[in-house]
Amino acid sequence: MSLEEVDVAVIGAGPSGLIAAREASLRGEKVLVLEEHREVGLPCHCAGLLSMRGLTEIGVPLDGEYVQNRFRGAHFFSPSNLSFTIERKEEIA
Repeated sequence: MSLEEVDVAVIGAGPSGLIAAREASLRGEKVLVLEEHREVGLPCHCAGLLSMRGLTEIGVPLDGEYVQNRFRGAHFFSPSNLSFTIERKEEIA
C-alpha cells in the first residue's frame, strides 16, 4: 500500500491509535497504522488502564484474555506529598 492509496494514517499502535484506526476502517476508510516497534504492545509503554465504560462503548468485550487487571479504585500521590483515594463498589477499569 502506498501513501497515495491511504485515506487515514495513524501514528502509533497504542490503545488510542488502534481505536482510531478501527473506527476509520469501519467507516470505509483505507487505513495505515505506523508503529515504531516490530510488535504491537512491546515494549509496554502504556499503563494499560482503560475504562470499562469506554471499552464497552466501542464494542470491546470485557472478558478477553487481554484483560490483565480490574480496578475498583486508586490511590493518588503528588510530588508535594498530598494524596487521596477513590474507591467504587463496581469495577471501573
